[in-house]
Amino acid sequence: MSDDGWVGVLLPLGLCAWVFIPTSWTNAIWYGVKYEVHFNQVYTSNKPSNCDWTHSPLGDKGCYYKAVVSALNAAGDLVGGDNAPKYSKDKTGKSIISYDDGKTWRWSYAEATPDLRAKTVRVEWTKVDE
Repeated sequence: MSDDGWVGVLLPLGLCAWVFIPTSWTNAIWYGVKYEVHFNQVYTSNKPSNCDWTHSPLGDKGCYYKAVVSALNAAGDLVGGDNAPKYSKDKTGKSIISYDDGKTWRWSYAEATPDLRAKTVRVEWTKVDE
């Protein structure tokens, strides 16, 4: 079989496997690569099943669960993920922080900007009603 033939076989198999692998594994791979942390440092809580189509009673429940990601540095500061603040310094070198994606800034209570390298990643679930 040619190289193109193998790609045509392996790519669909890989995509099918990705769909059926537990989210704790796929999240570990995805967020481990994204935040440059070891896969065993990505913690995924159990996704609730009460919005699943197959959960009793059968059918559409009008809701789903969305992943909420928090990347924490070694000190436990939120440095990435959903709702993470942005850190910088003002003209004088004092630490500033933004909670609205850099639209507004205010002085930080911390003396220095925290280490922005993620050490652990947590994936939690939040219910979204349609």
